[in-house]
Amino acid sequence: MPVSHQGGVVQTSRHSGIAGLVAVALVFSGMTGAVVGLSTSVSSRQPETVVAPADGAAKVASAGLKKSSKPAVKPKAVAKPAIKPKAKPVIKAKSKATLKTASVVDTQWADDDGSACPAPRWPTTLSTGSPGNGRRVLVIGDSRTRDSRIPLIDGLVASGWTPTVRCWGWKTIPWGTAQVRRARSLHQLPNVVVISLGINDMKEVSPETTRRRMDELLDAIGPDHKVLWVEEYSTRSPKTFSNSHLDYAPRVKAFNTNLNQLRSKYPNLSVIPWASVVKENKLGLFDGIHYGKRGYQYRAQAVVDGVNSIAG
Repeated sequence: MPVSHQGGVVQTSRHSGIAGLVAVALVFSGMTGAVVGLSTSVSSRQPETVVAPADGAAKVASAGLKKSSKPAVKPKAVAKPAIKPKAKPVIKAKSKATLKTASVVDTQWADDDGSACPAPRWPTTLSTGSPGNGRRVLVIGDSRTRDSRIPLIDGLVASGWTPTVRCWGWKTIPWGTAQVRRARSLHQLPNVVVISLGINDMKEVSPETTRRRMDELLDAIGPDHKVLWVEEYSTRSPKTFSNSHLDYAPRVKAFNTNLNQLRSKYPNLSVIPWASVVKENKLGLFDGIHYGKRGYQYRAQAVVDGVNSIAG
């Protein structure tokens, strides 16, 4: 049956059969208005719309709806617990001035094969500040010194020291002895010398041979210089590192024992207790010998603290 809507009134084009009888009955019973009202109320209902005001709170607007008199209840802000940063070694800000000062460069430094530090520099402008007060310090080491070189130099300069670094990955103690002799020939062997060598000797010679090498290096430096030697530490073994054919733990223990015993023979020798720093701060070694950024920050700080401890 066709239906048309005009002015909110339902109209039919024709009536027939039962539909006609129903319409007539509704007229006589006074219910026609109820049907029209029902049709009007459904067709005139307006859809709700969501309005987003500037403050970001969504409000519902609808024709014919009254606003609630109840105030909006805002959720209470839950305070987040403060996260304390992990303790890090205290290394002062980098000193850009040290990169601009003139330096004497060792021109006989061998060509870098990708393992070396840059050619050693002997700054002609001394650092300022205490406890170093401009005094020079020479650091000789292997890849661990190379990889911690930047925070090491920054820490020494911030403490008033004027550092020179000679480092090369995979080098042994005899190489360090050669660096001492080279520095002496250039009149660049200062009163304070830091040695960070020994781990690479362990894989090629016995602890007894390593001990003789340590004596030779200390004799080359001489008794009129203060020497700081960094303890060794390693977790490398055939069980922890697939490329290792050697268990480093007993050799590291023998090395550190020899190093501490040498203090009675060489009163000018001090030992930097690196093994305890690694254990106390749970520093990870990704191959049993080398560290990540955090480990090298601690290593640099340990050397700086050691140098500062003998600054008197």
